[in-house]
Amino acid sequence: MTPLGRTGSVAGRSNDFRQLRNLGTAIPLLFQNHGDLYLVRRTGKKRTLSEPVPAARLVHPGSGRILDVSTTAALMQIYTGAGLDGSLTGKSGARYARHSGVCLECEGYPGSEDTSRLGDSILRPVRPQRHRTEYAFFQHNHERRFRELCGRRTSY
Repeated sequence: MTPLGRTGSVAGRSNDFRQLRNLGTAIPLLFQNHGDLYLVRRTGKKRTLSEPVPAARLVHPGSGRILDVSTTAALMQIYTGAGLDGSLTGKSGARYARHSGVCLECEGYPGSEDTSRLGDSILRPVRPQRHRTEYAFFQHNHERRFRELCGRRTSY
């Protein structure tokens, strides 16, 4: 998504995450080493914003850990931790250095009152909003099935 609410193909660009990629090699290629705002693709029966659809999958092949994200939100923002500089201390005294984490934030489009196809992101007293984002963490230990899961296409 552009700041003006325009959408465009990510095909062949550094921010194309429709297929499984290594984040460590992809992040330096992103604009300002940071993520982007992605339109969550809705197809078939799940074209409305009422049912969560798959938005992203993160996979750690070494451990078999997988994170699946599904949402009713129209968009998903990827943050890469580009602003971390090692000055913050986390669990067990670990320092949070540049790109020490990643965040997948499902949201509406800022200023979407001008972009009606993305839904209205302004909370209004007479129009309640309900959105749902599901984060499913699991570990897969069966190598063949794990490869199949890694190959599953994800939509952004």
